[in-house]
Amino acid sequence: MRLEESPILSTEWPLFICWDSSCIEWLFKQSYEIINKDNLSHYIITHGDGIIDVITSEKPVVVER
Repeated sequence: MRLEESPILSTEWPLFICWDSSCIEWLFKQSYEIINKDNLSHYIITHGDGIIDVITSEKPVVVER
């Protein structure tokens, strides 16, 4: 199955929020454990051309256009 054929990564569900992702763990390790991973959220936004990953300690503003 191709990535864009996955029903989870389709435009039916374009926004996912994760608090314990492999990306957060990777970022934590790359910072030599300086950042506090408990405050991080991983937002996954899917769109027609791909995926946008946002890892932040603040809640982002997402606007549909």
